[in-house]
Amino acid sequence: TSYRQLAAAETDRGRADQAMLSAAQAQANAGQTASAVATLSPLLDRPTAATLDAAHLVATWQLQADRPAEALAAIDRGLANQPPQPAADSLAQLMLDRGDALWALPDRQDEAITSYESLATEHPDTSAAAAAVSMLALARLDAKQPAAALKQVERFRDRYAKTATAAAIRDIETIRAEALLETDKPAAAARLLTKLLAQHRDWSRREEAWLLLARAHQLRGDFQGASLGYTQLQSSRSPRMRVAAEDGLHRVTWQQRRGMLQGGQGP
Repeated sequence: TSYRQLAAAETDRGRADQAMLSAAQAQANAGQTASAVATLSPLLDRPTAATLDAAHLVATWQLQADRPAEALAAIDRGLANQPPQPAADSLAQLMLDRGDALWALPDRQDEAITSYESLATEHPDTSAAAAAVSMLALARLDAKQPAAALKQVERFRDRYAKTATAAAIRDIETIRAEALLETDKPAAAARLLTKLLAQHRDWSRREEAWLLLARAHQLRGDFQGASLGYTQLQSSRSPRMRVAAEDGLHRVTWQQRRGMLQGGQGP
């Protein structure tokens, strides 16, 4: 018997809603995302215990398919029809989803920042709040406000360092390293990046960390360390990384030559 048949046969509303959630997840796992969204659509328009979870699933699928506007529409339907006493974690997660959907819409990123801040302020004890603070730090970094990004990093570390996942801590520390680099603290950035690279050998963002580390060494005048970092990226599968590596090596060579010429000038 399928989950959809169970949902249709179930007379208890709560159990029927849970069966619909299970049916939709099974459809999505089978690659039938459009059908999964259609299955959950009725749940978005009535206040039940499953409404926010249904909206979260739909938003997740739409964001994965690079459809942030559709994700936002589903989220707002769910929030408009949330039950009188929603589960705090479910509400916080949907608020995080809303921030992510807004962030994916370039002309609405200011609204995303407001959404993340609201979540972090109103539901600070949820795991979603930790992710929101991390996004606030990233947003400030993207806006070329590294000092403000560092404040958000410290906010995260003060409140969530003991409860956040290892991946979340790694991500916030990466933001901290880049913010340190942007606030003329290359030595501190280099120490932090070296530590992260040593601790996370299967990290999907290792190449980005190597690039930051090479730049940190370059800014502090350690041209040998910078060359080593850029050389690590020359064999990258990413064309962007290979171009960055070649550009970095070119700049290091130019800086070394300029230093030699200046050092050889007489009084």
